[in-house]
Amino acid sequence: MVLLRINSELKDIKKILEILNNILPNAVFQVINPKYVVSSKQIEIALEKAKTARKLGINKSNSLNNELLLWICAEKHVSEAIKKAGAKQTNDFFLFYEGKTKVDTILKEIKAKKKKLIFTPDLKAFKIDEKLLKQYSLEDLVLEKMAISQLDR
Repeated sequence: MVLLRINSELKDIKKILEILNNILPNAVFQVINPKYVVSSKQIEIALEKAKTARKLGINKSNSLNNELLLWICAEKHVSEAIKKAGAKQTNDFFLFYEGKTKVDTILKEIKAKKKKLIFTPDLKAFKIDEKLLKQYSLEDLVLEKMAISQLDR
């Protein structure tokens, strides 16, 4: 699993997705709004849950990439997940991928540079009450929210 925070010279996120689809044809990948990434553990668990849902036939999306995004942002509908947690800006987004393609190859193709891997989640994005942070970590609260959001599968 590779998780990068990226700044691309390209100005169109759709173009970046098109390039990624070409260079990562059989890989699981996602471009994610930094507001929705709390930790690499969150992404690992979301990937595990997305794969398990698919294996059990309870996935909500035909695409494992979209199923991953549903889990990351604790949403039930792909359109909402994309609207919320899909990367919007090309100058700052997370790229997650699972595969053998080298990081340098990907960065070259999407005209990007790695940024420092710093997590800057937005409490408002997850709709978490700040009072809960006195008792629990943000990561724990987000992981719980991910689990609860998918109970009706």
